[in-house]
Amino acid sequence: MPETTLPERIASLFNSASEVEEEVALVEGQFPSWLHGSFLRTGPGKFDLGESFTLNHVFDGYAILTKFDLMGDRVKLRKKYLESESYKRAMTAKKPLVLEFGTR
Repeated sequence: MPETTLPERIASLFNSASEVEEEVALVEGQFPSWLHGSFLRTGPGKFDLGESFTLNHVFDGYAILTKFDLMGDRVKLRKKYLESESYKRAMTAKKPLVLEFGTR
């Protein structure tokens, strides 16, 4: 994997994530036999609103929920945007309609 510079790593924080639903193949190792269930996390996921507007602060990205279902030696991954009223309005207008933390 090529080395990335600090500006490139910072810029990568602002890449919009994609919604996903797929089974993930384990690359290496095994889960402990007692480990099963679901792990849910949330974080910023959508920064690009159409082709003409990009949110410019890491706290402003619209939320994406990520769920990992651990089932024996398999993992199912699902990513879905949190479709709040603010999110729906911004997607329709292609710009935020609510004042965001660092984007005006």
